[in-house]
Amino acid sequence: MQGGNAELAAASGGSSTLIVRAQIAAYSGQTALDVVRQYNRRWLRETRGDGVAGPRNARVVIDEGVRRELDELTRIRADDVESMSFLSSNEATRKYGPGYEGGVIEVTSRGR
Repeated sequence: MQGGNAELAAASGGSSTLIVRAQIAAYSGQTALDVVRQYNRRWLRETRGDGVAGPRNARVVIDEGVRRELDELTRIRADDVESMSFLSSNEATRKYGPGYEGGVIEVTSRGR
């Protein structure tokens, strides 16, 4: 985040690992991916992988239940999202088990 975006994140409770509703509201009619690209593009980076399986992207977990691939963010409307947070590979493995070398983008739906 740069300039005004960093100030907005700080003022609205967002951070480098959290995107909150106040930030998301500016992207009405767009996708969750558009929001992540604006505020925390690093969440989308590929990791090197383990040498066997190759590079890894973050996975998406919706409302702590449904687990999807990263492209799921293109199918989620920003208007339907309350918040999004990023878990590193280590944090994701502790919470969800193995298979999250690229980390996890947790999506909390509005109304949850």
